[in-house]
Order: sequence, then structure tokens, then C-alpha cells
Amino acid sequence: MQASPQRSGLALQSIELFRGFSPERLQHIANHCEWWVMEPNTQVFYNNQVAFVCSGSLRITSYAANGKEVSFRERAAGSHMGDITALEGLSTSAFGITLEPTVLATLDSQIFVELVHQELLLAHRVIHFLTARIRRLSERVIQLSTLGVPARLHAELLRLCETAGVDAQGAAHIHPLPAHTVLASMIGANREQVTRALNALTKQGLLHKTGPRSLTVVDVQALRRMVEAGE
Repeated sequence: MQASPQRSGLALQSIELFRGFSPERLQHIANHCEWWVMEPNTQVFYNNQVAFVCSGSLRITSYAANGKEVSFRERAAGSHMGDITALEGLSTSAFGITLEPTVLATLDSQIFVELVHQELLLAHRVIHFLTARIRRLSERVIQLSTLGVPARLHAELLRLCETAGVDAQGAAHIHPLPAHTVLASMIGANREQVTRALNALTKQGLLHKTGPRSLTVVDVQALRRMVEAGE
């Protein structure tokens, strides 16, 4: 992970937190950022910073006390991370890996907090994103507490379908498909359970593997009905 030269504030236009900011304000923020251009499968590390994904995508990971890796959902272009620890004033580090060519901008946590105090629009957006994150975490706790592994996997596949988009035939093409171990980490399962659940869906004709890391969900609406039924 190597730093790149200073970039124009235009590179921050894709960041949802900064949507609608003037070019002058974006350039002011860009001047305080460190910029990183990374190839796929590059390890990402940022310390006491808020990170903004200007293009590409990455997967954030953390580690439990026993050393087990825990994978969180991907961060796509326009997203950000590190805002919670910045607002808490805690010293922390985060890790991730790029899923495709990615441009990342990182901003010192203290400077980010100062911006939140200065920009009412930014403060409102931070509150909005934190509220949405709490809702998603609450839903995940409910899933982990009440649903079996197949149902949790079905819900995660449906989320991936919605991210990928559904075509006119009602199918969704997921690429790149997270590895079975990553999917297992996301839903609180093990790799063998995920493999069995995927094989079951394939036998039902709902899934079709189209490549080493590509998967087609043939009938997204059928998958949605399964999720709504808690199956």
C-alpha cells in the first residue's frame, strides 16, 4: 500500500458524506487527505483515520480476542469507514483487502471530527449513516439469534443480489462471489455449513455457478420469498 500524489477534490465527489459540497470545500478536504491507489488483493491498513472509497471496493476485517478473523460487509465506491472510532476519540486500527483496483483517501480522525463540527450537512449525514448502521446491526443480531445457517445464508445472498442488480429475467449475477470462508464469517457459520447450503440451492435449480468466483441466482424473487418466510 503506497501513497499516491495529491488528488483534486473532484475525486471526493463520489463520497456520499460529501455529496453537494462545493468544489472549493472538497478541495480543502482533499488537501488534508492521504491518497492511495491499490491493485486487487492489496492489504489495506489505516490507523486513527477515516477512510473514503473513491473508486473500487474492499472488504473490512477484524479479529476476535482468540485471533479468529471476522469479515464485515464490503465497502463500495462512495462509502466511508472509521467514523465511529473517530467520534469516540479512540485509538484504533482497521484492516481490509481490496476486491478490485481501488482509490482510497484517508483523513486524520481529529480533522474529520473538526469538519463534523463545522459542517451542519456533514453532521446530519453522519447521524443518518450511524442510524442506518444501528438498524442493520439490529437486524443481524435478530438473524443470528433466530435463524439457522441456511436462512442466514439466503438473506446474505439476497443482499448480494440487490447490490449486483436484477436483470429483466429476474436473475442476478454475483461477481466476485466472496469465498465460502468469508461468507461463513459474515453469517456466523463455518465453511462446511455454507458449502452445504449453497449445494442445496444449486440442486433446487436456484443457483448456477458461472465461474470460479461468479454465481447466478436464477430466480431472485423465489429467493426473496424464502428469506421473507425465514427459510
